[in-house]
Amino acid sequence: MTQTGHADSYLWQAKSKGLVAYMNGGKTKPKVHDLLVFDSGDRDGDPGHIAVVISVGDADVCFVQQNFYRNNASVIRDCLPLVHRDGGWFVTNNDYPPVAGWSRRGGER
Repeated sequence: MTQTGHADSYLWQAKSKGLVAYMNGGKTKPKVHDLLVFDSGDRDGDPGHIAVVISVGDADVCFVQQNFYRNNASVIRDCLPLVHRDGGWFVTNNDYPPVAGWSRRGGER
């Protein structure tokens, strides 16, 4: 994925990469192999952060990532709460930038 854009482009410019974007809080639940995109917005000037979803339960979503540290230690695998509320799926967290959404290869459901 060298030279294919910042992490946030995998949500905000998903279509140009052959991906379908799903916003956090939308009707589509994340699934394994989705790209979880952490970012405050498409015009915030921050390159964002991205992780690959490895499991999805009824109450959490787990993922792998690179280049994220907590207490000076690399965090390669982590899980965040997944909440179904008012018809939408929300990935919530306090340790990362906001989850903007997730994307997956076009045509996959």
